[in-house]
Amino acid sequence: SPTRPLALFLYAGGYTPGLAGVSLLRMLPESLLDVGGLELTITRDQPRVTAKTSVSVAGAGARDLVVLTNLEAETALRLKETYSTFQVAGRTVDIPERLRYTRKLFVTYLDDDLLVVRDESGVPDLLLRKSFPDWINDDPVAGQDAAPAKDATDDDQPSDVETPSDV
Repeated sequence: SPTRPLALFLYAGGYTPGLAGVSLLRMLPESLLDVGGLELTITRDQPRVTAKTSVSVAGAGARDLVVLTNLEAETALRLKETYSTFQVAGRTVDIPERLRYTRKLFVTYLDDDLLVVRDESGVPDLLLRKSFPDWINDDPVAGQDAAPAKDATDDDQPSDVETPSDV
């Protein structure tokens, strides 16, 4: 039914304006409009979230469609997402303050590869990490000089300690 997304948006929750727009675009015939996959990027600086897809109209070249949102931590487990800007075909449009969509997200699971958040209606968003950002270093003591490893034959070794060379 063509009104199903509207009904879900109004009554069930879990639909954001961006998701509703992409779903609406995907209902059109592919010969008229081809919508690419959705890629979500979260960064350290505001606007922190970038949702990006490409849209090709009637076989013409693909154009990027981008939505930028601010993501603020309200508590350790609750986030607030606010739509701030969108970009279409290289044009940037700031969303007026009174028209900005805001939702609260609750982190229900987080590990190195997966983030599960739920909005206030309880609908989950599953986010899978594609890569680690440059500012994350696998070495937990990055930037600190590690003490050189002691050799088992060092002179300051107590004589009653058994070392691998004594065995």
